[in-house]
Amino acid sequence: MESQSEHRLLEEIRSGKKEAFAKLVEPLIPKAYHTALAILRSPHLAEEAVQNAMIEAYQSIKAGKEIRHFNGWFSRVIANRALDLVRKENRFDGLDIESVIVNDTSSSPVEKILRKEQSSEILEAVMSLDVYGNLKTGQQNH
Repeated sequence: MESQSEHRLLEEIRSGKKEAFAKLVEPLIPKAYHTALAILRSPHLAEEAVQNAMIEAYQSIKAGKEIRHFNGWFSRVIANRALDLVRKENRFDGLDIESVIVNDTSSSPVEKILRKEQSSEILEAVMSLDVYGNLKTGQQNH
């Protein structure tokens, strides 16, 4: 995605256009998932890492964080959230993120459809968050 288009989408997200967030991150989700899967070696944890990264991205954008190259920034967020989960699971064994080679393995058509449905559900949940991370159901964090 070129810089002008990316910048325009970031501004649209900041102004409240939730569909702009979907347009920005949807093309990045397959690569993000494969990166997280390569680090975590667990589909469940990889999905959690992607979800956490999407929440962080949405909150950062809405909070006005200056992001010059979203694709690269988001890739780093994915790697960091995956490594957070590795540490959380007490399986960190000196993994160097720079040495990870991500193989783009093709999924079956059914897996692709299921992953797309899950991605849509995650996007809807992320976009239902307000800037402070509360669900827009009237709940407040105390």
